Amino acid sequence: PGTDPSVPQAPPVPTPSRPVAMSQDTVRDIQAALALLGYNPGPIDGIMGRQTESALSAWRQDNGLPPSEPMTEADLARLLQDGTI
Repeated sequence: PGTDPSVPQAPPVPTPSRPVAMSQDTVRDIQAALALLGYNPGPIDGIMGRQTESALSAWRQDNGLPPSEPMTEADLARLLQDGTI
């Protein structure tokens, strides 16, 4: 049987290895966390520019992650946890 469209569906369960959808809010959160950790992401503007990419790559490398791989949900959770006060 199919799903009943009148019944609200639960959001998908986060999958650690799934790449993160890079919304402007997500990029802004990444930039803020990188800045708190001492990386220079440039302006915290929600735009994934060269400075943000460079800072993110440096953070990934410093944390034993491949610097050029796409950001996964697990990576994002780790960055945001590390970048909180």
